Amino acid sequence: MYQVERENPTNGHNTHSKALFYQLAHLLSLPINFVFVFDGAARRLYRRISRAHAGRSRLTARFQELIQVLGYQWYTAPGEAEAELGRLSQLKIIHAAMTSDANTLIFGTEELMIPPNQNDEDKIIVYTSSKIFITPGVRLRRGGLLLIALLTGDEIHNGLAGCGPSFAHAVAHGELGDLLMRVARDYSQFSEEFLEVLESWKLDLAEEFATDPHGYLGSKQMVLARLIMDSPSFPDLHVLYGYTSPITSWSENYSPPTYQSWAFLSQTWRKLQAFASFNLAGMPARFQAPLLNVYTPGLLCSRS
Repeated sequence: MYQVERENPTNGHNTHSKALFYQLAHLLSLPINFVFVFDGAARRLYRRISRAHAGRSRLTARFQELIQVLGYQWYTAPGEAEAELGRLSQLKIIHAAMTSDANTLIFGTEELMIPPNQNDEDKIIVYTSSKIFITPGVRLRRGGLLLIALLTGDEIHNGLAGCGPSFAHAVAHGELGDLLMRVARDYSQFSEEFLEVLESWKLDLAEEFATDPHGYLGSKQMVLARLIMDSPSFPDLHVLYGYTSPITSWSENYSPPTYQSWAFLSQTWRKLQAFASFNLAGMPARFQAPLLNVYTPGLLCSRS
């Protein structure tokens, strides 16, 4: 949903509906049972991207309606949808997560599928956590991905000033990312004991930059080493805990979804016509015919 809104920030009601229809109708032709997961109110990693809340809510409601019209199911996670997907993947409830957000891998997703665009046709790009670890030139575990996110920053936080992806990837080859992930899980959040262990971890990371003992960096990075020790805000603990202890449906005071009942729902032309008459009203006939041409092959595939 974020991709649709980002790519069409100023277009009208019908354009949003048309884009959503095309994307979902295309998925019908794939031999996959999709379940859509939405962000919930308890997410910890709040996005900095500015969006009009009211307009976004309307688009979300329309998206959810269209999901049901086309026979899919959806639910709202208590926190980040990416974290929910990671937990679903770890529990083997889903085979793969389809999203353009690679941070889903940090949350524990074992297989990530990149959503296809209209130029991809039948090509689907898939990343697996096991292949990421053994692929030459990559060789990253989950903790390494976490360390890269903390060092480089993103739309959520600034990271370590001056540390780009190359340097971050170089130090992430080691054990420091995995160690930080274990520390965040094993110690009480913001406890004195945790802060002491974290300070020791920062010393080890600074030493990695200052001496380049494994030769991954290619040269000593004294400036970055000093920044690590001089910056009280690194690593950003809010972001760290957001990744290592996210709120999901399996967290305390929440309930897992009824995934046992997930199945492809029945579709009818009547439901589709009702949705189209309200959401695509006023769209020229020359555009309505292609919409149905996209929908029909997927419908036949899903029922075959």
